[in-house]
Amino acid sequence: MSGLLRRPLCHACHRLHFSRAFASTSFLSLPPSAHEDPVAGLFQHVNKSSKQKSSRTNSGTRTKRTVDESSKAAAPRRNLLKESKLQDYLDLIASTSQEITLADIERCKPAGHAAPRTPEYEQQYNSLVETLVRSFSLHQLRQFLVLYHLDMPTRRTKWDIAANIIERQWNWPSLTTIKKEKKEWTEIATETFPLDVRQSFLILGKDGADLLALSSEFNVHVSFSVNPLSLKVEGLRGSMGNLRRYIEEFKLGIQEQMFKLPPGRTVESDSLQRISRLSGVFIENQGSDVIRLSYRNGDDRAAHFAKRLTMRAAFEVTQEVPLLVHFQPENTLSSSSPFPPATYSLYPFLSSRSAPRLSNTGNLFRIRRVGEWFKYSSDSVPKAKVLADGGAIADLSGTTVDLKNVLLNHFPEILRNDNRSNTVITASFGHYLVSSDASQRTSITPPLQGNWELSKILAWLESQKPNSLFVPSLPVPLLNLPPAQQRLIHRLVYQSFPMDGEESLFGGATSPTKILKFELGLEMPESKPPAQDYNSSGGEAVPDHEEEGSANSSKAPATPSNELGVALQPTCSVGSLRKLDLMMPDRPMDIRFTVLNSSLLLQDSWPEDLRSYFHELTNFLTFAAQGQQPETPLTFVYQGIKYGLQSSSTVRQNLEPLPSNDASVHTASESILDLESNQRSRECQVTCENIQSDDSWIAFLTQCNLLSSPSDPISLMGNDRDTSSNV
Repeated sequence: MSGLLRRPLCHACHRLHFSRAFASTSFLSLPPSAHEDPVAGLFQHVNKSSKQKSSRTNSGTRTKRTVDESSKAAAPRRNLLKESKLQDYLDLIASTSQEITLADIERCKPAGHAAPRTPEYEQQYNSLVETLVRSFSLHQLRQFLVLYHLDMPTRRTKWDIAANIIERQWNWPSLTTIKKEKKEWTEIATETFPLDVRQSFLILGKDGADLLALSSEFNVHVSFSVNPLSLKVEGLRGSMGNLRRYIEEFKLGIQEQMFKLPPGRTVESDSLQRISRLSGVFIENQGSDVIRLSYRNGDDRAAHFAKRLTMRAAFEVTQEVPLLVHFQPENTLSSSSPFPPATYSLYPFLSSRSAPRLSNTGNLFRIRRVGEWFKYSSDSVPKAKVLADGGAIADLSGTTVDLKNVLLNHFPEILRNDNRSNTVITASFGHYLVSSDASQRTSITPPLQGNWELSKILAWLESQKPNSLFVPSLPVPLLNLPPAQQRLIHRLVYQSFPMDGEESLFGGATSPTKILKFELGLEMPESKPPAQDYNSSGGEAVPDHEEEGSANSSKAPATPSNELGVALQPTCSVGSLRKLDLMMPDRPMDIRFTVLNSSLLLQDSWPEDLRSYFHELTNFLTFAAQGQQPETPLTFVYQGIKYGLQSSSTVRQNLEPLPSNDASVHTASESILDLESNQRSRECQVTCENIQSDDSWIAFLTQCNLLSSPSDPISLMGNDRDTSSNV
């Protein structure tokens, strides 16, 4: 048993003793040499302890050692830390840890990057940010912002600061913005933009064309909501943002102007709506004679165009024109009444090429015999020369009158010897129409229903005084005539503002309407075709059509031809104008007689505004100056009278080769392009320059009789076609 207890320890036991010796207090009291070299002393102490314990346990079996332990303890030992440069590098880092330069971070900057909005770019971006975050501390990244002179981002994390340096200093596209845009251009959104009335009208544009273009440009679907008034838009988020910025700029760019109407003139709201649609300018009443114009920024021409249309609508106020009626005396059966027993009625009327009007006329009707004139033939026309015979014309009371005496009595300017040579009577062919209430819906029901004798209808006209108007139209015999002696004329007609207290034009106490007419004739060379239509979108245009020149137009001197070979012939005349309507219910057309007493003005005595307009227009037509066509003068004062623009048109005039026994009577047809509404109309005028001559007067009425007949009496005319659309 004792032998077993003395058994030598195994190798494991030696290691156990080694660990205990390492942890003992004797380890802490090392010899002085151990303090000089801690590692060497540690190994020496451990070896000694091991040997002592081994000798105590193996005292019986101790062998002779060949190595002198004392000599071994005195041998020098190696210091691994001193021989390595790691400590020096660590010391260098510690000493320079607070000193950084831009070169430190620029070493991390790549030479380039992939295209934005690609997966490769997102991967490169995130990798670069992670590199900066791992390589530098938060304090160092802030120091880089100072060196780069960049502002601190809102979020002061290492990631946000590194991203700020990459985007703002190295000019990499923002990954956040790219993701946001990608989301905006893939997601559908709906947004509502509140608008007021004028904003809604202007964003719609003429007939909704601007809104359609807006929808196509931004690739969105738009719709209007009435309550509340707003614009509902559906589309991609990116398109929605662009449209939002456009609408904000559009609202800020709306301009306004206040426009004062002539004294005593008003324009109804329905007429203002029509003008707004034609001009693209939102117009609204601000008082009795003041209107407000709202238009897009920079669209001054549209505003000027709207003013001209408004001025024209102000002059379209219903004027009381004297009315006479023509009837067939051979059908008279009663001695007490000059009118035939035939019945008459109000028929709905529609013409596709009537003169344009800005005011709402309501439903139009023409008074004519019930189904009778279609039985007329060319053989009956020579018997119907009642215009020249007299006795077949009466006023509304049924009293028979002589047409010439009416003209002489109610237009005293004709009898003045000093003005006789300047007085011209013109007969315009068309239709005398009666209109229903403008507030009524479109209907073919006339204001006077049923069939009536002519005397009953005239009594109704005299008592009810319905609104009426005269619509020019081209007579049947002139439809197929070839053009002859064409002229192109640019015509402006100005009308004086009415004076307070004026009565009906048919009353003897009233004064005639003052007008000032400016015409610019273009004489084209014989070898060249007529000029093409020349119309500008703003409403002004220059010759493309033509018109009847006044009786004095041929007396104006022509200006020298320009390099294009076009001779410009300007004329300007001022005078007074009166009108008289002749209703002929037994014939397909009615007649309006116009008495114009005018005098030519020398160019030096023209109104200053017209003179400037003529010079600018001449330079524009002859290409002497570059730029836009000049604006038509709207109003001006001449000889103490204020004039406003009544009409602006381009006219193609044909002098018709109809038979006439008098040189002072001539017939002209006109194709008129209204430059305000951009609508076309056609009309025919017979002019008599010498009403005092009986021969001229008979020739004048004979020509009127032929052109207003129900059939085609002239052999050189083409097929018989009716221009009116009477139902």
